[in-house]
Amino acid sequence: MKQKVFIVLLAIITLTLIGCNSKAPKLYDCSGTVTMNGQPLEGANVAFVNLDLPAPNTAITDASGVFKMQSYEGSFDVTIVKLEGKASKEDPYAPTTNLLPEKYSNLKTSGLKATVTKNPEENKFQFDIQ
Repeated sequence: MKQKVFIVLLAIITLTLIGCNSKAPKLYDCSGTVTMNGQPLEGANVAFVNLDLPAPNTAITDASGVFKMQSYEGSFDVTIVKLEGKASKEDPYAPTTNLLPEKYSNLKTSGLKATVTKNPEENKFQFDIQ
């Protein structure tokens, strides 16, 4: 009986130590500005997408067109949309309309890229859409 308890305790300690030493990918601060025809674009949804990661990193631009987010290090395709219309309790399936050219909402056609590095000075991006 004592031997079983010892083995269970040893297994718990070993798994705890392995878990504490595992390195989760680090997130880095990113920021940028989105403009449309040179003017700040408020309320735009910016997504950094890397299909090797489980989910995109996203942010919404403020009145100055500025967005802030955290992202993993790596190369990303970027999409930008600005949606009009909103689902609510009364109408959960309310339609939305993208107010920007459709090409910016598609990974294959947006043409927008971002590379996030460990250096915070390099994680500042400017996207001017037409």
